[in-house]
Amino acid sequence: MRGRPMKRVLIGKYAIPLWVLGVVLAGICIGSFAMYMVLTFIIPFEVKEPIEVLYYPSQLSLYPGETIYFNITVRNRSSQNYTVFLDFSLDNSTYETSYVTFSNATYFVRPGVQNLTAWIIVSADAPSKNATLTVNLFREASQDSGAENIVITSIEFSDSGTTIKVTVNNTGTIPVTISQVQINDVKKTTNPPLPQTVAVKNELTLNIISQWVPGNTYQVKLISLMGNQFIYVAVAPSGFAPEESLHMTKQHVWYNATGSWAEAAVVIINTGTLNIILDKISVRGQECPWTNVYYWKTNNTTISNDLQVTSTPLTGDTFNITVQGLERVFQRATGDLTLEVGWTIVVYIINPDSITLNDVGVTVGITVFTANAQYYKETNVEPVQDEIFLYKANVRFYDDSGVKKIDLDIGNSGTANTQIIQVYMGTSASNLENQTTIPALPVPLAAGSIVRITIIYTWTQGTIYYFKVETSTTQSLLFIEIAPSA
Repeated sequence: MRGRPMKRVLIGKYAIPLWVLGVVLAGICIGSFAMYMVLTFIIPFEVKEPIEVLYYPSQLSLYPGETIYFNITVRNRSSQNYTVFLDFSLDNSTYETSYVTFSNATYFVRPGVQNLTAWIIVSADAPSKNATLTVNLFREASQDSGAENIVITSIEFSDSGTTIKVTVNNTGTIPVTISQVQINDVKKTTNPPLPQTVAVKNELTLNIISQWVPGNTYQVKLISLMGNQFIYVAVAPSGFAPEESLHMTKQHVWYNATGSWAEAAVVIINTGTLNIILDKISVRGQECPWTNVYYWKTNNTTISNDLQVTSTPLTGDTFNITVQGLERVFQRATGDLTLEVGWTIVVYIINPDSITLNDVGVTVGITVFTANAQYYKETNVEPVQDEIFLYKANVRFYDDSGVKKIDLDIGNSGTANTQIIQVYMGTSASNLENQTTIPALPVPLAAGSIVRITIIYTWTQGTIYYFKVETSTTQSLLFIEIAPSA
């Protein structure tokens, strides 16, 4: 039986079997269908901001002519180093331009937690003002300026509450010299003493002499000779009982025969592990009214210089007294005084007990009372001698026919004469350089007078400069000035 003829399709001059055409069409259909089977995935994508602000002051309060330093704590969550700049502005631009100067610093921020220290200066002629401060943080990727890298591998708190033991490891590529250690931004001494160099891939253990309180948080900051900072934060263990301990030093009682008034002074340091309330202070057994007591507290200044009697009696709600080379604002007490662990309080008392001229040379006692103890120190009543009190009367930056100069007007409000023998200047308190002056030193500075000293110095607009003036009678004056920006 003959089969049926195969059907063909004529395409141009070619006759194509129908079954071949069917196979081709089926392949095309299957291929087209496969293209529509591709799956689509939607994945959220986010690049996070690496710089996190952990802390900034909730309020800043200062007086005209005062400089305030404060920290902004940040955490760099990435593995990248960043260069960070802080931009400050007040909501009153006119007031800001006329009276306020902000720090203008660039910070190198490594991964981890780091404090950015900033400052604000209010000019002495600034009127009272309430304003809002805005801080903008700008960052950009930065290459490490060096290969220094120190990792704090352990922190131990001693049983006595007086030492923090820190072990560090140099994980960088060059030796690192640690030049300074700070606990909560307060400079501390160490054993072994600094500076100490840590070789590459080596460890170093430092015993930091610092009071600590169980349960409190402590920031350990290591500063290298190159200026890099390495920070670690730890909480002191709570298994130790806190102890009360005060150290009294530099006690004095003076009598001013000319003005017929007396004055006492003492430095009190909380060396224990417990915050303390000073209930009362007595001199020669007689309690001093709080209205006669003036105080200034610090947690970042070591009082190594002796205290000096004031040139006039203490009066008013505040009184400026020079301590450790700088003028400090003392507050009149209104009641019991709190002294935190590791803090120092300097106390001046006007007319303690009934000190008279007949008591000069007599030994008297100063007693500080707390809720749990009494602390006693003795001293002889001293006559007030002629004193020298240095102060900055004026500073002028100017250009004299292409030569940049600075005029320093230094005054002596004391009762004794002296001489200015050295003048230092620099861009920080740690890099002061001896300056040649006009007129040449030494320059006499009589009691109650002001002298002008000129420095030839290529100063830069808007830069902060540190000045130190030393006298032949060992008094010194340290102050800060900003070169004008116009």
